[in-house]
Amino acid sequence: MLEAEKQGYAVSSSMKKSWLTNQLQMAQQWKPVNGLNNQGEALTQAYRLYVLSLAQSPEIGAMNRLMADDAYAPITYWVLAAAYANIGKPEVAEQLTSRTTDVETAGTDDMTFGSDYRNRAMQLLTLCLLNRSSEAATLATELSEALSSSEWMSTQTTAFSLIALSKYM
Repeated sequence: MLEAEKQGYAVSSSMKKSWLTNQLQMAQQWKPVNGLNNQGEALTQAYRLYVLSLAQSPEIGAMNRLMADDAYAPITYWVLAAAYANIGKPEVAEQLTSRTTDVETAGTDDMTFGSDYRNRAMQLLTLCLLNRSSEAATLATELSEALSSSEWMSTQTTAFSLIALSKYM
């Protein structure tokens, strides 16, 4: 919705306001869960916080709480880093990305319908926000080759890949 609005498409202001209110409440009330879905829940929260940062309504308290816990999959911290980069805190984003470079889907793919390529696309988006062009170039090439192949990709993986590549370009 935010990307469509940015491209000039009409977005209902009341729908956007209602969505934003809901997402802010969910971000503020989120708590880590124990069990099989804890990785997916954390990634969902990180993505929610990223989207809120795109909407220029960051929930910094929730971002800080998620950052303080180091028990989540690497992709969670890459997506959270994108949120920090969006709000003008690249030094915090760099700290988060320095935790690891491996963004494979282990532990996050069940609940979030993830894939390694989807995670690499999210990582590429973060690298673009941090102006890390040499690392971004490598990932952009990898994603471009994957999109050009006959390999099946989910709609989510394809969409994230195209969004990340468009930001890279």
